[in-house]
Amino acid sequence: MKPRFCPRCGATEKPFVKGFCQDCFIEIHKLVEAPKKLELVHCRSCGKILLNGKWLAFSLERVGDWAKEKIKIQELENARIAFSPFLEAELHILIQGKVLGDLADSFIEQPFQIQVFFKPSLCYDCSRLSANYYE
Repeated sequence: MKPRFCPRCGATEKPFVKGFCQDCFIEIHKLVEAPKKLELVHCRSCGKILLNGKWLAFSLERVGDWAKEKIKIQELENARIAFSPFLEAELHILIQGKVLGDLADSFIEQPFQIQVFFKPSLCYDCSRLSANYYE
């Protein structure tokens, strides 16, 4: 049996995926596409956030779940996302995490980082209150 080697880097001892070593395969193929920056509308008066057309109370879990929907995973089996959102500044959240999954009998761990910026606005209730609108 001929020894296997990676045609890109020449490695022989690493696990192989579709003819390449695992590291080169990850560099060549985009397995995880996560946006670098996201923008989220928040009410500057009450602090609610606008998610999928609805004003909801702010929580890091909601923002994390919303950002998780924006991550695209390709070619990985049993893919799961582990992340930890944390408030870095008043109008900025940094989400760091990993996408874990299996690819051709190899375990793949791909890190990602997303910055969520808040765009200040007014929710419907606060907008009506500031305009003295009552029904």
